[in-house]
Amino acid sequence: MKQIILILLAIGLSPALSAQKIGEHVAKTKTTDSKKRQQNKEDRGGRMSRSNQTAIQDFFASLTDEERQELRELRRSNPQEAKKMMAEKLEKYNNQREARVKYLNDLIGKYRQTSDKEDKEKLHAEIKKMVTEDFETNLRERKRQLVFLERRLQTERERYEARSKNSDEIIQKSVDKLTKVQ
Repeated sequence: MKQIILILLAIGLSPALSAQKIGEHVAKTKTTDSKKRQQNKEDRGGRMSRSNQTAIQDFFASLTDEERQELRELRRSNPQEAKKMMAEKLEKYNNQREARVKYLNDLIGKYRQTSDKEDKEKLHAEIKKMVTEDFETNLRERKRQLVFLERRLQTERERYEARSKNSDEIIQKSVDKLTKVQ
């Protein structure tokens, strides 16, 4: 699933290409890119790159809890449909993100070029508003991740404590099971 997400992410983030160009580009670079990805993955010990992790986290942060749940359920019941749905949502997200980045860059360009103090203040306020929105979205996602990780840590801590407390019994059951005559 991670590979599919990365491929979809790469397609969505690549420069705008026509459908024909995408096919030609994929055919031409498939082998080279595959070798580079494999080498990069080996260099990272099999982990995703930090930028891909961040991009995927940002995408999932843009989903509502209902959309996440719907995707989880669909992934269990119909993996192919889940992939299709994910691709559509990812494409929509990437298009929105690209439009937002372009708009922000346009604002920054106007800010740098204008000499009118009033216009500069308006542009500065709009830039600050957009950066603040992005920051707050990122912060909410980090909070959501922390809550999830804290719950998981608590569950693992309880499991550890229970196993530690009952270690003699667990060990004896394992030994009995291994030495049981068939």
